[in-house]
Amino acid sequence: MDMNESVASNVEANSMKDNLSLFNQKFKDTCGIQCTWRLLPAYKNFIAIFRNVFGKNADEYFVYEMSDIQDQLNHLFLLEEVDCVREDLMKTS
Repeated sequence: MDMNESVASNVEANSMKDNLSLFNQKFKDTCGIQCTWRLLPAYKNFIAIFRNVFGKNADEYFVYEMSDIQDQLNHLFLLEEVDCVREDLMKTS
């Protein structure tokens, strides 16, 4: 193996390491996001208890319904995560 092949191999190896590191970070971020989504059932239960305690006046305190929160999380995390991964992969290619 000559010097050029060695340099090319190192560049390729470093690129592969960077891609794996990027994947690991994105996977970790996505797992963190999934933990956030587990909070939605707890929020739903809280809303039910709140409505039970405050009755018909409870709705004046809620800014967001469950569907609003789910839609916003999906928009923020699913779409932006896909775009971010695409951008990062394009940078390393």
